[in-house]
Amino acid sequence: MLVRALPLFLLSLGVVYGFTFRSARSITGSTTRLAAGKGRYCLNVTLYPNPARREEFVDCIRNNQNNSVQEPKCVQYTWGESTTESNVFHFHEEYEDKDGFEFHTKTPHFALWDKFASSDNAFTKPPEVLFFEEL
Repeated sequence: MLVRALPLFLLSLGVVYGFTFRSARSITGSTTRLAAGKGRYCLNVTLYPNPARREEFVDCIRNNQNNSVQEPKCVQYTWGESTTESNVFHFHEEYEDKDGFEFHTKTPHFALWDKFASSDNAFTKPPEVLFFEEL
């Protein structure tokens, strides 16, 4: 299943998509600058959960976010529902480096997410994932 392969896909797709961010907001709201060559490892994801499983999806994501922001290299984990399309969710995650993201994919809360994501009828469309490094 495509969604089940998402963690491996995400790890293997670490390429820059042309986004340039010179500064970023942390979870505390302050603006930070990073030294050249020390860009954050980031991803944007769009997910299309099955409307019949919406509540389960939201609970799972809230758990993932609440625990992710406690990880040592997680800088930001934000998500929300589209303002123009019901049941379409957008995510933005930032980690100090790729190792921080890889650590995230090995946590118990990510395992719970992976269990949901790989279950039958969790989504109506495949995820859209973009990786980039902050410059």
